[in-house]
Order: sequence, then C-alpha cells, then structure tokens
Amino acid sequence: PVGVLAETAQKDNASFLNEVYYLRRALETDSTLKVDTLEALLSDERSVLIWPDSAPLTAAERVQLLDWVEAGGALIRFAGPSLAANPEDALLPVDLLQGQRALEGSITWEKPLHLGPIAENSPFYGLPTPEDVTVSRQVLATPDPQTFSRTWLQLSDGTPLVTGGATGKGNITLIHTTAGPEWSTFAYSGLYVDVLRRLVALSRGVTDYKGKLLLPPVSVMDGYGRLSPPVTGSLAGVIDVRADFMPGPRTPPGIYGDGQQFTAYTLGQSLSGLYALPSLPSGVTQ
Repeated sequence: PVGVLAETAQKDNASFLNEVYYLRRALETDSTLKVDTLEALLSDERSVLIWPDSAPLTAAERVQLLDWVEAGGALIRFAGPSLAANPEDALLPVDLLQGQRALEGSITWEKPLHLGPIAENSPFYGLPTPEDVTVSRQVLATPDPQTFSRTWLQLSDGTPLVTGGATGKGNITLIHTTAGPEWSTFAYSGLYVDVLRRLVALSRGVTDYKGKLLLPPVSVMDGYGRLSPPVTGSLAGVIDVRADFMPGPRTPPGIYGDGQQFTAYTLGQSLSGLYALPSLPSGVTQ
C-alpha cells in the first residue's frame, strides 16, 4: 500500500500540471494507491509514502513523518521550489545546498543535462537510461563522501538525480527534481515508472501474515552470500516476528514466510564495526 501526500484541493485534481497526476499514472496499476493528507494516510498502514514538493507539511507533521520512517517506513520525496528554499531538513538522505540549479533560461549559459550511467551498487542498476530525458532544474547535494555513497542515479555531469539511504529502521529517497514536468522530462519517461516501482519494491511492506507469528524459512543465505532453500536436516528454524532478529545457525539471514506472504531478514545492524586484529600469537603465520 502506497500513499501520496496531497492537500485536500489536489486530491482529485486531474490536471497535467498537478504532480499527483504523474504519480498516479506511474503507480496505480501496480500498487494500492491512496492520495490524501498525512493524517489520513497514517490512519491506515502504509509501506511507502510519496511526498511531492507541492504538498506542504507543518512542523508537527514533519516530526510525525520522521517517527514513521524511523519505525520502518519508506519515504520517497521529490524536490521543488519549496525544498530549494528550505534545504535544512531532517527528512533528507543527504545534505543540500541552498537554492536550485537552473540549467536553462535567460541568465545561464548551461544547457539541460541528460542522464549519466547507473552504478552497480544502485538499486536501479540494469535499468535502461533513455537518451531523451533531460533535467533543466535540480536541487544540489553537498559534495561529500556520504553523498557519493548514497547517489543512486546521476546526471551526465555526475551530480545526483536520486539519492537514498537508511534512516532508523526505514529509508528516505530524494529525487532531486519535481514529480511533474516543471523541472525535467523525467516524469514523461518509462524510467520514472521503473524507478518508482523499484523503490516501492524495496520497502519493507505491510503484511499481517494472516495472524501468523512464526515464519518458516523459505530461502536462507550461506556463508558465501548464496540464497537457497534450507536443506534436509538444516538447523534453520522458524522466526518469531515479535522478537528482534539475531542472525545465527538457527536463524540465518534469508527469506521467511510462505509463497504468498514473506519478509527478508538481513545481517543489518547486528554487524559490528571493523577493527584491526590484535598482535597474533607466536607460531601463527599472517
């Protein structure tokens, strides 16, 4: 279930100038989509919320939305004039520079930019990048190592078009242009649809497992990172959804549930930090 934030007046607006129109067209065939205010969307369980720049939120609503993300929700946010004017925001995957970058107009010699290559560590890796997509305005991220590691889609000059990363148990994705055609032709492309679909697929989802609390292993990961069904005699047992997941021989990382409803358990935050080995004892070859 996906929610799109919108003011009451925009909910049923079918205009081509309305950002919600493009989000509806991209997602309505693959997701249970609801367009409404934040209060109405959070009254039901949602796995993904999409926040176009045209939907204003109060300070209290921003805190409420951040709490929802940190509890495991996935937020997809679009840039626009409002974000460009107020870039200091906790609901962002990267830090932003003040203002917007204009790539066409009477006061700039720059031309609209095309898309750049997609890195192998991006969730969009393998998607085709249309040559006819151009971006004329964007919000710029602060150029630092975190921005580099969180860039999932870039323009031909290397500046980010999509950034994303974890926030608490959830994640936030920022698309650095508008959800409609005001700043780019991205909303007209098939890549726009594919990007949104992949972001929705990456979310944790909302599943009640029909009341099941114990999930059997469907596919587990071995020490080489390979997923396969548990073999006969395997130690892998069921996972209690009420308990915090801890990886081990009986609960290896993997997919648990059944063919219709399942969830993925990963190493996640159970991994400790990297540290240097202490001095090795005599007789040990390094």
